[in-house]
Amino acid sequence: MTESRGLTPIWKGLSADPKTAAASLLGAWLNGRKPTTFRTYQQGIDSFALFLKLPTREAAVAFFLSIKKGGEANTLVLEFKNWLVQKDLSSATVSVRISALKSLAQLGRTLGKIAWSIEIKPPKVEGYRDTKGPGFEKIRDAIKALEGKNDLKSLRDRLLMAMLGTMGLRRGEAARLEIEDVDLEEKRLFYLGKARTDEEPMTIPDEISVMLGTWIDARGVKAGPLFINFSRSKTKRLSGRSIDRICHAHGLGRAHGLRHSAVTRALDKYDGNIRKVAKFSRHKNIQTLLKYDDNRRDEGGEVSKGLANEL
Repeated sequence: MTESRGLTPIWKGLSADPKTAAASLLGAWLNGRKPTTFRTYQQGIDSFALFLKLPTREAAVAFFLSIKKGGEANTLVLEFKNWLVQKDLSSATVSVRISALKSLAQLGRTLGKIAWSIEIKPPKVEGYRDTKGPGFEKIRDAIKALEGKNDLKSLRDRLLMAMLGTMGLRRGEAARLEIEDVDLEEKRLFYLGKARTDEEPMTIPDEISVMLGTWIDARGVKAGPLFINFSRSKTKRLSGRSIDRICHAHGLGRAHGLRHSAVTRALDKYDGNIRKVAKFSRHKNIQTLLKYDDNRRDEGGEVSKGLANEL
């Protein structure tokens, strides 16, 4: 970063109240984001502010808006990218932070705040995905360990782990469930999927239906979140982090690992039938599901062992 950059030119060329202009764009850009995206984008702008040696993210956005030429803006973002790389951050982290600035610039251009766009490409992120999870047997053991326990927490945890591990729910999908989303008579669950705006139906297996009925009888039918938080939190709804903590408490690791195990088990059970399992996993990109199948079979490891045997 050049020494000339600092506090002086931040407000140059902006409206009469540039702080408000920057805060307005920042608010519009973050509005409606999922909690995880919201936090990630905030971290990206905070990192950009640190790079610029500015005190707040609003000041960093104002500086961004003050740039008149696309060449200067792209030079700045390239310097920011190199600065991130020099800090030994992962390529995924660098990619997200550059993508955040590109997204902010795109909205700024759409709203007529700037006349340029960011052309700097984020670093390529390797497509490896850890699809192991705790393993279906371990999930089953954790669920069975709670059989016969009728306290509210045990009933909730048992149902939660069963739905994550057999219906392939994401933790955010489980957290958003309302009691009104459950139709036990028709054995259907209405969930709001990843990057979706409308709820979609999902069949409830018989075994899960029984657990749901038991849980709802104990919980009560009062409207509200299906999964209640029993801690001293101000909210009654379990958050994604709370669901992670519950899974960790039962020795299963993070909640998304249960979904990984469910998808892998489904591929095993149905002989790698990608089309069938894709209906279950609800992956938009079939290539993601293929990674599960590749990791499940570990054909690369099998070849390696075959060659090693010839040593």
